[in-house]
Amino acid sequence: MTTEQRISRLEGAYEQVDKRLDDLNQSVNGLRDEMNSRFTEMRGEMNSLRSEMNSRLNTLTIVMFGTGVTVIGAVIGLYFA
Repeated sequence: MTTEQRISRLEGAYEQVDKRLDDLNQSVNGLRDEMNSRFTEMRGEMNSLRSEMNSRLNTLTIVMFGTGVTVIGAVIGLYFA
């Protein structure tokens, strides 16, 4: 095999490696984009969940406070009756 043939084979192999690396790079970039979009989606869901939990906690606090005021009112009413 001549030197020119060897160089030609090496050039062909180099082009294949270069193409495979480009394909890998595109795949990695695609995975990054997908992960970023899923993380963004998850952040949105977490914010919705946080809002819902805050709303329920506020409702529970109001109910507990109302119940406490009612019990205290009843005790005072019974004391002065």
